Amino acid sequence: MKRMLLLLELGLFFLFSANAFCDEKYRLPPPEIAKLIDAPSTPMVSISPRGDHMLIIQTRDMPTITELAKPFLRLAGLRFYPDTNAKQRMSFISGVKTLFLGNGGVTDFQLPASSSWGLPIWSPDGKKVAISKITEKCTEVWVFNPLEGTGEKIATGTINTVLLSPYHWDRDSKNLIIPFVPNNRSDPPKVEPVPNGPMVRETTGKISKLRTYEDLIQSDHDEEVFAYYAISQFKKVNIETKETIELGKPDFYSYFSISPDKNFILVQKLKRPFSKIVPSELFANSWEIWDSKGNFIRTIADLPAAEQLPIEGVPLGPRDIGWQQLASATLIWTEALDGGDPNNVVDFREKLFKLQEPFTASPTEFFKLPQRFAGLDWLEQPGQLLVSDFDRDKKWLQTWLLDLNQQQNASTAPLIFDRSADDSYNNPGEPVKKELPDGQEVAIASGNSIFLSGNGATPVGQRPFLRLFNLSDKSTKEIFRAATDTYEAFEGFSDEQRRAIITLRENPTLPPNYYNRTLVGNNVEEPFAITHFSDPAPELTKIKKELLTYKRKDGIPLSGTLYYPIDYTPGSKVPVIIWAYPREYTNPKTAGQVRTTSNRFTRPEGCSILFLVLHGYAVLYQAELPVVGPPKTANDTFVEQITDGAKAAIDKLMEVGICDPERVGVSGHSYGAFMTANLLAHTDLFAAGVARSGAYNRTLTPFGFQGERRSYWDAVDVYTKLSPFTHANKIKNPLLLIHGELDDNPGTFPMQSERMFSAIQGYGGIARLVILPLERHGYYARESAMQCVAETIAWFDMYVKNRKIAGGKN
Repeated sequence: MKRMLLLLELGLFFLFSANAFCDEKYRLPPPEIAKLIDAPSTPMVSISPRGDHMLIIQTRDMPTITELAKPFLRLAGLRFYPDTNAKQRMSFISGVKTLFLGNGGVTDFQLPASSSWGLPIWSPDGKKVAISKITEKCTEVWVFNPLEGTGEKIATGTINTVLLSPYHWDRDSKNLIIPFVPNNRSDPPKVEPVPNGPMVRETTGKISKLRTYEDLIQSDHDEEVFAYYAISQFKKVNIETKETIELGKPDFYSYFSISPDKNFILVQKLKRPFSKIVPSELFANSWEIWDSKGNFIRTIADLPAAEQLPIEGVPLGPRDIGWQQLASATLIWTEALDGGDPNNVVDFREKLFKLQEPFTASPTEFFKLPQRFAGLDWLEQPGQLLVSDFDRDKKWLQTWLLDLNQQQNASTAPLIFDRSADDSYNNPGEPVKKELPDGQEVAIASGNSIFLSGNGATPVGQRPFLRLFNLSDKSTKEIFRAATDTYEAFEGFSDEQRRAIITLRENPTLPPNYYNRTLVGNNVEEPFAITHFSDPAPELTKIKKELLTYKRKDGIPLSGTLYYPIDYTPGSKVPVIIWAYPREYTNPKTAGQVRTTSNRFTRPEGCSILFLVLHGYAVLYQAELPVVGPPKTANDTFVEQITDGAKAAIDKLMEVGICDPERVGVSGHSYGAFMTANLLAHTDLFAAGVARSGAYNRTLTPFGFQGERRSYWDAVDVYTKLSPFTHANKIKNPLLLIHGELDDNPGTFPMQSERMFSAIQGYGGIARLVILPLERHGYYARESAMQCVAETIAWFDMYVKNRKIAGGKN
């Protein structure tokens, strides 16, 4: 089947093709599952900067296929609607309420039901809420009074969200900075019906080992089209008077930030010619400082397109440019010292700079990092920050406490954290932050301690926590820790004095809801519910699950959560599906840590494999199939390691007594799909498999994939061995391949599944290929989710549940 979408009004067309397709109508799974797919998800919350109110946000996470079919452009690694000059959106909000945390009162926002809305954002002072409204013609910005739920449109004109957010709050909470389409923009570029000549690419001897990016600019006409839709004009709009002031001149802006003292503006803008081999985030660009009225002061960095990036490398020049918090106007950034190439052996890989107003002097270097910069967090004490680096060979994280008022280096600065990035049990958590009344963000402190929150992985499952960490003596004081039988995660403080916390609490029989816990001294009082969301389907509380732990034959401990089918009879054998995603680890001790949990409410959504427990299957969910070894060579034994992990899982399931080994299926998404195809190609452990959005021929990703840092030409045998496409002639058990027609993930283009299907077909294997129209790497449309689940159930019913087993019984 060949399918062409011709956008005549834009002069652009896309060609989609596959081999021997037949058109089908969308399928539906069984009614009890379809009902759950349609059920609304648990609402999100957003606590106000002052902690006195909380927004309850109901999302609409599945657009219809009709919405997905709205014409859009795919350029520069982006997808956007030409009719509205807006990014393509996959989720919206359908309702907002304000919960008064002091007295429990609730106010509904008055959102017209006929429109789609973006996520609400609090003003820095916590008194207003801005929300973007998406219409058929444009994007609007509305500002609401959260106490009354009333709102109004702030500005007229076409807002441009191709490269930017629809608005930025000014630090005074009185204005919004909005990127508009320039007033004098002409009609979009037209394509000539007859080509003027061929499209040409040329290489001139420069090394360029890039990943396989999607949706790139392909031609000069593409560049003209992207330039037409990407250009924007910043305007400052007063939310009370609606007075509008232009800032700067129209350009290809991709970043905007106001200095803490409100006197300067930092912008990033893309530069032409636009690259045809990298997406927009790697285009040539410049960083500029303006005054508060949008007048140019200085160029901070003028950077070329990052077209010669080494594998796992970084661009040269300033990166991660941003404002120092609690300073009037000081810029901070990092630069690579190793040429951006992690293969170069150097004493230090990064250096950090600062540049103070009036930005006329040379930047000052204030710290060198032994490894690659991995982020920073500003503290409440002016000039203090936490800075981290990451050693990719050891997968190791280090975090230092720096004071910009002192001269420090990696030997003299206090080393706060020094740990394996894979060590989930000893992950200290992330700093809890707050937004100040002027919009600055800092980690919350209590004396010389900061608050940390985390998932709290343990050998018995996740136990989220909130703790105080002393930066001087590195001691820890536990404020809150979830019980073993209930999952309860810290969401935020419910007042500025930190006298209470908000948590999200759930267990296998209790649907998720938000709770308030009062802090009294060192104790946390019993929780009381502040929301009362109902169970979307009472049958979900019948689902039994347990954490399984077992060992691979080399002694590495493994785990997964076993979900039993509804109304399971103990001792009976049922078909089982193993859902997994192979992850890479350097150390066997951390590879075997438990990263799943069995104490959460079962609420499958979208295309979840867990819907199968409503259809007579058991599911071993998030089964650990680790690939362990030095990062450079771990993939040499990828097949052997996932095979050993899969066999250990099946052995454990047999020990539990829930399955016959002849009725086990396997499934995964992306790298999990790659794993699935390899297991069917190299083992006879599984009756059938379902692989979603995978890459199966690694010669099509020749400059690395996942954690693989060698190129195809450096490791031909490894790439060949790991490619299930190479071994398609060995795949005799049925394989269902599902793929999004417009997969945007590097390396997993739909051709991977099309060629894999053709190879299996060519050698008489059993396979089915389902291409979901208009879908990306993940599947968003309601119809696609229904189809994916229906296909999976039908496939496993035919080839796993109803498979003939030893003795001729089903």
